[in-house]
Amino acid sequence: MSPANPSYEDIELLIQSADNLEGASEIHGMITGFICARPEDSFTHWLSTVDFSISHSRDRDMLEQLFGQVTEILSRQEFDFDLMLPDDDAPSTTRAMAVSHWVQGFLYGLGFQGDDRQWPEDIQTVLLDLTRIVQLDPQVSDEDDEQALMEITEYIKISVQLIYAELNQPATQPTLH
Repeated sequence: MSPANPSYEDIELLIQSADNLEGASEIHGMITGFICARPEDSFTHWLSTVDFSISHSRDRDMLEQLFGQVTEILSRQEFDFDLMLPDDDAPSTTRAMAVSHWVQGFLYGLGFQGDDRQWPEDIQTVLLDLTRIVQLDPQVSDEDDEQALMEITEYIKISVQLIYAELNQPATQPTLH
Protein backbone atom coordinates (compact mmCIF):
# COMPACT_ATOMS: atom_id res chain seq x y z
CA MET A 1 0.00 0.00 0.00
CA SER A 2 1.41 3.41 -0.96
CA PRO A 3 1.62 6.19 1.62
CA ALA A 4 -1.06 8.89 1.68
CA ASN A 5 -0.44 12.02 -0.34
CA PRO A 6 1.36 14.72 1.63
CA SER A 7 -0.96 17.19 3.31
CA TYR A 8 -0.57 20.93 3.75
CA GLU A 9 0.54 20.31 7.33
CA ASP A 10 3.11 17.68 6.26
CA ILE A 11 4.73 20.06 3.78
CA GLU A 12 4.52 22.97 6.22
CA LEU A 13 6.52 20.97 8.80
CA LEU A 14 9.03 19.89 6.16
CA ILE A 15 9.94 23.41 5.08
CA GLN A 16 10.05 25.11 8.47
CA SER A 17 13.83 25.08 8.22
CA ALA A 18 13.84 26.74 4.79
CA ASP A 19 14.16 30.46 5.45
CA ASN A 20 13.60 31.44 1.82
CA LEU A 21 10.12 29.95 1.46
CA GLU A 22 6.84 31.19 2.88
CA GLY A 23 5.25 27.81 3.42
CA ALA A 24 3.59 24.79 1.93
CA SER A 25 1.44 26.88 -0.39
CA GLU A 26 4.43 28.55 -2.00
CA ILE A 27 6.29 25.29 -2.61
CA HIS A 28 3.15 23.66 -4.04
CA GLY A 29 2.72 26.65 -6.35
CA MET A 30 6.37 26.46 -7.35
CA ILE A 31 6.11 22.77 -8.19
CA THR A 32 2.90 23.38 -10.13
CA GLY A 33 4.40 26.22 -12.15
CA PHE A 34 7.49 24.17 -12.95
CA ILE A 35 5.37 21.23 -14.11
CA CYS A 36 3.24 23.52 -16.29
CA ALA A 37 6.39 24.92 -17.87
CA ARG A 38 8.44 21.74 -18.10
CA PRO A 39 6.32 18.61 -17.60
CA GLU A 40 8.98 16.42 -19.16
CA ASP A 41 11.52 17.32 -16.44
CA SER A 42 11.98 15.16 -13.39
CA PHE A 43 11.64 15.87 -9.71
CA THR A 44 15.42 15.64 -9.40
CA HIS A 45 15.84 18.35 -12.02
CA TRP A 46 13.30 20.57 -10.24
CA LEU A 47 15.03 20.06 -6.91
CA SER A 48 18.40 20.96 -8.42
CA THR A 49 17.02 24.21 -9.85
CA VAL A 50 15.48 25.59 -6.65
CA ASP A 51 17.42 26.94 -3.72
CA PHE A 52 16.06 24.43 -1.25
CA SER A 53 18.06 21.90 0.71
CA ILE A 54 16.58 18.74 2.16
CA SER A 55 18.33 17.07 5.04
CA HIS A 56 16.24 13.88 5.43
CA SER A 57 15.42 11.30 2.78
CA ARG A 58 11.90 11.15 4.22
CA ASP A 59 11.46 14.84 3.37
CA ARG A 60 12.81 14.32 -0.14
CA ASP A 61 10.43 11.41 -0.61
CA MET A 62 7.50 13.54 0.54
CA LEU A 63 8.35 16.33 -1.92
CA GLU A 64 8.85 13.80 -4.70
CA GLN A 65 5.46 12.32 -3.92
CA LEU A 66 3.89 15.81 -4.05
CA PHE A 67 5.65 16.45 -7.38
CA GLY A 68 4.26 13.19 -8.76
CA GLN A 69 0.78 13.95 -7.47
CA VAL A 70 0.70 17.37 -9.14
CA THR A 71 2.08 15.90 -12.38
CA GLU A 72 -0.60 13.22 -12.43
CA ILE A 73 -3.49 15.57 -11.67
CA LEU A 74 -2.47 18.15 -14.27
CA SER A 75 -1.76 15.58 -16.97
CA ARG A 76 -5.23 14.05 -16.59
CA GLN A 77 -6.73 17.44 -17.50
CA GLU A 78 -9.96 16.59 -15.69
CA PHE A 79 -10.19 19.93 -13.89
CA ASP A 80 -9.76 18.33 -10.46
CA PHE A 81 -6.64 20.32 -9.57
CA ASP A 82 -6.65 22.04 -6.18
CA LEU A 83 -4.31 24.50 -4.48
CA MET A 84 -2.49 23.41 -1.35
CA LEU A 85 -3.85 25.89 1.18
CA PRO A 86 -4.65 25.91 4.89
CA ASP A 87 -7.98 24.37 5.87
CA ASP A 88 -11.10 26.50 5.63
CA ASP A 89 -11.19 26.78 9.43
CA ALA A 90 -7.85 28.65 9.43
CA PRO A 91 -8.10 32.42 9.87
CA SER A 92 -9.14 34.18 6.67
CA THR A 93 -6.05 36.36 6.64
CA THR A 94 -3.85 33.26 6.86
CA ARG A 95 -5.67 31.69 3.92
CA ALA A 96 -5.44 34.91 1.89
CA MET A 97 -1.68 35.11 2.53
CA ALA A 98 -1.34 31.46 1.53
CA VAL A 99 -3.15 32.17 -1.76
CA SER A 100 -0.73 35.02 -2.43
CA HIS A 101 2.26 32.82 -1.60
CA TRP A 102 0.89 30.01 -3.78
CA VAL A 103 0.61 32.35 -6.78
CA GLN A 104 4.06 33.79 -6.08
CA GLY A 105 5.51 30.27 -6.11
CA PHE A 106 3.56 29.37 -9.24
CA LEU A 107 4.87 32.37 -11.16
CA TYR A 108 8.41 31.54 -10.03
CA GLY A 109 8.02 27.92 -11.16
CA LEU A 110 6.45 28.97 -14.44
CA GLY A 111 9.51 31.14 -15.05
CA PHE A 112 11.43 27.97 -15.87
CA GLN A 113 9.64 28.05 -19.24
CA GLY A 114 12.28 30.56 -20.30
CA ASP A 115 12.24 34.20 -21.33
CA ASP A 116 12.11 33.51 -25.06
CA ARG A 117 8.59 32.07 -24.92
CA GLN A 118 5.95 34.04 -26.78
CA TRP A 119 2.88 33.65 -24.57
CA PRO A 120 -0.53 33.48 -26.26
CA GLU A 121 -2.66 36.55 -25.53
CA ASP A 122 -5.11 34.73 -23.24
CA ILE A 123 -2.21 33.36 -21.18
CA GLN A 124 -0.67 36.85 -20.99
CA THR A 125 -3.96 38.11 -19.54
CA VAL A 126 -4.06 35.30 -16.98
CA LEU A 127 -0.43 35.93 -15.98
CA LEU A 128 -1.17 39.62 -15.50
CA ASP A 129 -4.17 38.70 -13.32
CA LEU A 130 -2.02 36.34 -11.26
CA THR A 131 0.58 39.06 -10.77
CA ARG A 132 -2.17 41.33 -9.46
CA ILE A 133 -3.43 38.61 -7.10
CA VAL A 134 0.01 38.43 -5.47
CA GLN A 135 -0.30 42.14 -4.69
CA LEU A 136 -3.75 41.97 -3.06
CA ASP A 137 -4.27 43.04 0.54
CA PRO A 138 -4.54 39.84 2.59
CA GLN A 139 -6.91 41.38 5.15
CA VAL A 140 -10.18 39.49 4.90
CA SER A 141 -12.72 41.05 7.21
CA ASP A 142 -16.24 40.18 6.12
CA GLU A 143 -18.36 37.77 4.12
CA ASP A 144 -17.84 39.71 0.91
CA ASP A 145 -14.06 39.35 1.32
CA GLU A 146 -14.50 35.63 2.07
CA GLN A 147 -16.57 35.22 -1.10
CA ALA A 148 -13.97 37.14 -3.11
CA LEU A 149 -11.18 34.93 -1.72
CA MET A 150 -13.12 31.82 -2.74
CA GLU A 151 -13.72 33.21 -6.24
CA ILE A 152 -10.04 34.16 -6.62
CA THR A 153 -9.03 30.65 -5.58
CA GLU A 154 -11.37 29.12 -8.16
CA TYR A 155 -10.04 31.48 -10.82
CA ILE A 156 -6.48 30.41 -10.01
CA LYS A 157 -7.38 26.71 -10.24
CA ILE A 158 -8.97 27.16 -13.67
CA SER A 159 -6.10 29.40 -14.81
CA VAL A 160 -3.48 26.81 -13.87
CA GLN A 161 -5.25 24.14 -15.85
CA LEU A 162 -5.64 26.50 -18.83
CA ILE A 163 -1.92 27.34 -18.73
CA TYR A 164 -0.95 23.67 -18.44
CA ALA A 165 -3.20 22.73 -21.38
CA GLU A 166 -1.94 25.62 -23.52
CA LEU A 167 1.74 24.92 -22.86
CA ASN A 168 1.43 21.18 -23.27
CA GLN A 169 -0.68 20.71 -26.37
CA PRO A 170 0.31 17.64 -28.33
CA ALA A 171 2.16 18.43 -31.51
CA THR A 172 -0.13 18.10 -34.48
CA GLN A 173 0.89 15.52 -37.00
CA PRO A 174 0.77 16.46 -40.68
CA THR A 175 -1.95 14.71 -42.61
CA LEU A 176 -0.67 12.23 -45.18
CA HIS A 177 -2.52 12.00 -48.47
